[in-house]
Parts: sequence; structure tokens; C-alpha cells
Amino acid sequence: MKITLTLLKSKKPNIKGFPIVVNLRDKNRSKRLFFQLFSFPEHWNDENMLPTKLHPSYYDTTEDVLKLKGKIIELERDNITDFKSIEEELKFVLNNKAQKQRNDFFAFADHLIEEMNEDGHKSNATVYNTAKIQFQKYINKIDLSDIDYNTLKGFVRRKKIQGLRPATIHNYLRTLRAIYNQAVKLKYVEDTKPFEGVFAGLKVRSHRARKKYLLHEDIAVIEDAKLTGLADFVRDIFLLQFYLGGQDLKDIYYLKHSDINKDRIFFQRSKVVNGYEFDLAIIPKVKAILSKYDEANYLFPYRKDHQGYITLRRRFSRYLIIIQELLNIEVKPLGGNLGIKVARHTFANIGKRKGVEEDLLRELMGHERDDVDNYYKDKFPENIRDEAQLTIVDNL
Repeated sequence: MKITLTLLKSKKPNIKGFPIVVNLRDKNRSKRLFFQLFSFPEHWNDENMLPTKLHPSYYDTTEDVLKLKGKIIELERDNITDFKSIEEELKFVLNNKAQKQRNDFFAFADHLIEEMNEDGHKSNATVYNTAKIQFQKYINKIDLSDIDYNTLKGFVRRKKIQGLRPATIHNYLRTLRAIYNQAVKLKYVEDTKPFEGVFAGLKVRSHRARKKYLLHEDIAVIEDAKLTGLADFVRDIFLLQFYLGGQDLKDIYYLKHSDINKDRIFFQRSKVVNGYEFDLAIIPKVKAILSKYDEANYLFPYRKDHQGYITLRRRFSRYLIIIQELLNIEVKPLGGNLGIKVARHTFANIGKRKGVEEDLLRELMGHERDDVDNYYKDKFPENIRDEAQLTIVDNL
């Protein structure tokens, strides 16, 4: 992969001059990226690829070009070859609004909502946007670091005065907390735990959702299928999700060699900020898959930054559906697409059908202990947990 920055003099100039472009070239592929940056040749230094002081917008243009050059060095160092990812990374460094999202709560929320829409998660995007709008009606502007207990309780009081039901307020808070937790995960803000105690008095009645799952027969079909390339990789990750307690895609994808100690693998769920660490056995089926992958630091290939994960997640979702259609797999109970959460729901469903104790099942799946009774219960012995894991995974 070769990435270069040039002044494109072969095109007809506009009133601001010729476009300053980034050229991508990799084997038989090539692409030009345009950034609304321009210069005339007499205002441009071809030797160092920077505007001269005669440029009408010298300071702003120089700043943007230097940002691009710095990011290009970083992308080449990390050996990034995906054109779409490179384009997104370069556009991001010039997007002042995107840079501000590191501080502004609402700008960061807008970024998450935009990602959800791009990934096809329209319903989730709507939920996030509604909560964001309601919070913004209460406080027009706030930085991530300024989110605190008093602000959130003030929001709750305002909504109660407006006559909203506790369940509705509870849902708004849950969504705001999810936004905040993502910022913590990305290290945009230090977690000061502003949501602790805010949900008091807003208890809602739980209900059973119809979660998608597979039967053991479906898992066997996936295990035995002859797949190659990316489809084989996606199948491996999906099966690891199931074999390892239904762990989230992100937690499997980011596994490091340092997370493995002898015959055990250690997790700390990314969905739960500062969640407790737990471990699972590397049973034979897990070992067989892990033996296929041996990257330098992480177990699995592909980029390990945020945008790299987003790209992988899109491909993973798309290929799961391809695998589903190829193998004629029917998702239970009501059909639908094979999604990234199905492995987790399948592990839970099979565990319940085989009579695995609820607290033991929760421990295998890495559920956060969120009540006093659960918190003070002893962990199940290792041999009991391993036996339950094998009972669920093996089709006996």
C-alpha cells in the first residue's frame, strides 16, 4: 500500500486553485481522496508538499495538510490497506466537529447515532437520539467530564414534573449511561460513576423478550460446514462466542495472548465498564479453533482500533447471514437473521434447557453482579463451572 499527498494539477482549477489530494495505490487498485483543500502552483512547495506563505489561507491550509501527513504516516506504520477505513480516518482528522466529540457529550452521542445508522441499526439509533434530545432539552450543552450525579438527578426531577412515567425516565437514563460508558471505553473521559444511585425509585417491571437462538442441531451444522476464507473466520468467531459462554463479539475479537494462562482464558466484558474479571476453560473445541490463529499480540487478525472493529463488525454481520442462507439455518423462535447476539442467547437457552443452575449460568456468561445477594455469593468452583460449560457446548 502506498499513500501519497499531491497537488493535482491535471484537473481544471476552480477559483481557489487545484485540489490537494491523497492518492491510494495498492497492487491493481487506486483511488483519489478529495478534502476541499486547494492551492495554485505558485503557492505550493512540491518539495515538502506544503503551501508557501504566499497562500491566501496559509495557516489553515498548512494545519490541515500537516494533519493529513501525520495520519498518513500512522496508517502506513500500521499497514492499513482497506481504502474505506483509510478514507474515514483521514476525513476524521480534518473534521473539527468529530474532534470536539471527545469533550462534548451531545457531539459524541451524535457520532454514535451516526455509526448506528450506517450499520443499519435504525431502531437503536432512534432510541439513542430520543434520549439525547430529551437530555438536551434539560441542559443545552455539557462536556462528558461534567456529567455528574446532581445533573442526572435534576434531569430525573424535571421529567417527573413533566409527568413522564418512571419506566420512560429509566429508559432515558439507561441510554444516557450507555453513551457515557462508550466514551469511557474509548478513554474520552475518566469514569467518575455519575450514574450510581440515579436509578433509585425508577424500578420497572421486567418482561421476557423473544431473543433469537439456535438449537444444538443448528450448531452442529455450522461446525461441520465446509467453509473457506472470511466465511471460515466468521464461523470460527461465532462458534467461539458460543463455546465461551456466549461472550460478546468485541471481547472475542480483542483477545490477546496475555488473556490465556495454561488451559484457561480470562475475560472482562467490554459492555460492563469496570466489570469483574472471570475465566473459562479452554475446552477441546475452543483449543482446536485457537490453534488456527497466532498473531503477534492479539489472537486474531485485522485492525484493533475502534474503526477497525466497526468495519469487522459490519463484515461479520453480513457473512453470518451468508452462512445462514448457505446452510439453510432457521433462527428460533420466530425466524429472522443470524446476528451477532445469537450465540450468546443460544448458550443461555441451551443451558436452561439442560438444567444448569441460573447463578452458575450467569457466572459462565460473565453477567455483572448487580444486587447485594448475588454480589456476596461465593463463586462456583472451577470444576463445577467447567462441567457446566461442557454440558452446554457438547451435544450429548
